[in-house]
Amino acid sequence: MYFDPQTKRYPYPEYTDQHYLKVVEREHLVFDENYSYIDESKSFKFKRFWFNILLVTVMFPLTRIRMNLRIKGRENLKKYRKILENGAITVSNHVHMWDFPALMFALKEPSLKVLVWSKNLMGENRKFIRMSGGIPVPAEDPAAMAAMYFSVVDYLRKWGAA
Repeated sequence: MYFDPQTKRYPYPEYTDQHYLKVVEREHLVFDENYSYIDESKSFKFKRFWFNILLVTVMFPLTRIRMNLRIKGRENLKKYRKILENGAITVSNHVHMWDFPALMFALKEPSLKVLVWSKNLMGENRKFIRMSGGIPVPAEDPAAMAAMYFSVVDYLRKWGAA
């Protein structure tokens, strides 16, 4: 498989403090202190249940084929199984569209959460990101950032991770 480090389709930004992929806003959402950063509603859980079935039956095999994904060292996670059984939150300095599904596939854990740039939840992949466990990080508003932070802390405390 040929890899082009200087891709023509998604060229690297001229300035390194810019975002790699440009997000075209499809829906304007307001991320403020009243937004449900971790949605615990029954309707969202119901939708996420069916999304996870689709994820496991379609996306995981597709991820394996598309990325030629092979998992090594999964047995090392067995000692953390009790911690991971209710989910986890991931944080990274970059997330490509396929990174998070690959992580979910590697852990065999469809209930993970990931902190994402809030603008990503306004683009074309917004529903996929939210259903996958995306939590928007509203960097523009300090009050919204505090609300998101406390939602994440409450989630971690609830499941015994903080």
